[in-house]
Amino acid sequence: MILSAILLTAALMQVPAEAPPTPDQVRAMLGSSDAKDQAWGAWWTSESRLSNLEPLLQKNLEAHAQGRDQQDLAVVDATLDAYIQSNSNPPPVALLESVYVRRPAQALILMSRINSELADTFLLQLIPTEADRGYAYEWFAAANILLAHRAPGFAAAVLRDLRIKTTVTVCESASPCPPGSSGMVFRDGVFGVGRAPGFPPGVAYSLLFRSSAYAISISTSLLEGPVAVGYRRTVSPGNFTAPISENGRSPGGIDPPRPSTSDRLKYVAAALDAKTANGPSPVRLPIQDNERRTMQWKTKADFISGIDQIRQDIQKGYSDMLLQLSSNRLLTEDEARELATVPVDVDILDGRTVDRTPLGIPGVR
Repeated sequence: MILSAILLTAALMQVPAEAPPTPDQVRAMLGSSDAKDQAWGAWWTSESRLSNLEPLLQKNLEAHAQGRDQQDLAVVDATLDAYIQSNSNPPPVALLESVYVRRPAQALILMSRINSELADTFLLQLIPTEADRGYAYEWFAAANILLAHRAPGFAAAVLRDLRIKTTVTVCESASPCPPGSSGMVFRDGVFGVGRAPGFPPGVAYSLLFRSSAYAISISTSLLEGPVAVGYRRTVSPGNFTAPISENGRSPGGIDPPRPSTSDRLKYVAAALDAKTANGPSPVRLPIQDNERRTMQWKTKADFISGIDQIRQDIQKGYSDMLLQLSSNRLLTEDEARELATVPVDVDILDGRTVDRTPLGIPGVR
């Protein structure tokens, strides 16, 4: 059986697309002990959209998930692609967790098809670990899945690393304050996909935001949410043999990294939307984002008092938001106590040119 499967694979590597192998032939390849046979079996499972092959796919994924050779990655990539393209039942959550380290996009795509406490437990772990990693595609994908599942603990997970930043511009008492400015720095990158010699074409998946016409045209929707995420499937050319990315993440990034304060609060608002009695309706939180304020200089004491009032205003809005979440059972009593206060960073932009009295406030920049 093994020899016949190997010979079959060698022949099918040259088979034209209009003459795919039969389901029995694909099953024989998947059942082979040879990595090339397994990869080609997964490739044809994907191409022909074959079903009822989950036991063989799972066996091969388990055998190669922890392997470090290029052939291991080739089998893993082809097998994950077969699961996704054939719409097969996903592998167990524990197996997807082990795959996530090197193939986060595929793991999340398949995890989105599982609505279970085990899946939600793993996804909740990604909320702190995937934050502040460039574009944080994985964070948003996990957050969208958890939001759709209405997972307990989601609001608390989003709020745990929340910091509110307030930028205060100080200007002369008789002059208008200049407008502030802020922005992001983007770093582009190219996601590579390759092919191991003798194996089927390499298949890579990458996550991306669906906020641009270009992204929508090349991607498949994963899950909608405040920040919609899609995925792109890339197949290597037949003669391309560059190694496939080791960690499965797209290069490039953004500074400051995401999720932003606004991103986090949008997900909190969306969780509240889902709890309304009459269906989703726009919820306006007491705090929306980082803040920018202006203050006209009078005296040092007046300035210090004004900064203290800003901190109190932010904490009051934050406390009101926690009350909303608790009353809608989106926070437990323990979570509400844990999250009772929010860190507030105050940046001072001193725009004065005449009176340069030192501001002298500790704890601000």
